[in-house]
Amino acid sequence: MTQPATSAARSTGSRPSCAGVVLAAGYSSRMGELGAKPLFSLGGSTVLERAVDLLRQGGADSVIVVLGHRAEEVVPLAERAGAEIVFNTNYPEGMFSSVQAALRALEEYNTPVDAAAFLPTDCCLVRSAAVRALYRVFADSPESIIRPSYRGSPGHPIFVPAHLFSAVQAHDGRQGLRGALESHPMIDVPVWDRHTTWDMDTPEDYARAQRAAARLHAPTAGECLALLEDVQGLPPQAVAHGKAVARVARLLAEGINKTHAQRHVLDLDLVTAAGLLHDIAKGEPHHETEGGHILRGLGLDAVAAVTEEHRDLTWKEDAPATEREVVYLADKLVRGPMLMPVEQRFAEKIAFHADDPAEVAAIRGRLGRAQAAHDRLAGMLGQTPFELALQNAADRDGFVVWSCPDDDPAC
Repeated sequence: MTQPATSAARSTGSRPSCAGVVLAAGYSSRMGELGAKPLFSLGGSTVLERAVDLLRQGGADSVIVVLGHRAEEVVPLAERAGAEIVFNTNYPEGMFSSVQAALRALEEYNTPVDAAAFLPTDCCLVRSAAVRALYRVFADSPESIIRPSYRGSPGHPIFVPAHLFSAVQAHDGRQGLRGALESHPMIDVPVWDRHTTWDMDTPEDYARAQRAAARLHAPTAGECLALLEDVQGLPPQAVAHGKAVARVARLLAEGINKTHAQRHVLDLDLVTAAGLLHDIAKGEPHHETEGGHILRGLGLDAVAAVTEEHRDLTWKEDAPATEREVVYLADKLVRGPMLMPVEQRFAEKIAFHADDPAEVAAIRGRLGRAQAAHDRLAGMLGQTPFELALQNAADRDGFVVWSCPDDDPAC
């Protein structure tokens, strides 16, 4: 194999270097007639190319692909992805033999890397933001193994520091890479990406992955809660408010879609995610704008576009109702986890700022825009949004009842 280029940043000592390793040598035996997993189409690419790209975008200086079964078919994809290729002649012995083949290849580098990030090829839906989060922890703790943890479940990729390469090479293979690493310091990093725990062994798994690939723009409710609670550490009351807004927003969006009042069909997954995450930066100055920056940094541009104006917006008369307007209004109908008419929600703010005429005038302006949005949606729904939410989403005391909208057990 050829030697990957060494990053200039590493040569100056400013950041540790990492080689991504895609393990793609297995038989894919449980896929039956579907064939070899690295060749599968998924989300506009192939499984192998997605795996290479996510490691590179996550911070890997170079990416190695370890091949074995049907290697001659996979080589063109690895070359097209710009990966280095290692052939594992021992692939019938299992995945750990591919780990060791990759480490032998890394020993040939004139400039050693500081770590290797191992990723089975069928874990190709991991978002690059999760890999970047792992890399940041590794940069701070370069002597430790770094592993993602989604709601308490370990996943991939696993960052292995270079000083453990020889120990992994000497391991007898029992329990694979996990067995080789179990006696060494390991840091489990909370992540919000459920795909770090996924694999793809059967045709049913592949069908699930195809569905998931189509909605990567909108994290599941479980992923949103992992982001809020495990990664960002938001307090319970902030999470409860997000749940309430998401529940009401989804109810409104479902109602609009059912009435066929407009051509634009609302994305229910996006509405739910934006409702849950709209206050991700609550407590920060201009929290709606700061929240958008956080979400865009995580690759959630579509969610950010919905949430960035949830505090106040102007809805043009000739514009359809989009996910943005629905989440905006849902937020105006909910205080904490409690459903509340728009007028009452703003009356409390006006009373609080009664001694500040300029602020009261600004609040009244926002109230007028919220009332206008409420009335327009009422015309689409055939009843007021408040009435719809009160009838279908609130308990007898007016608290919005959370209902998980998808099959992610983490929510």
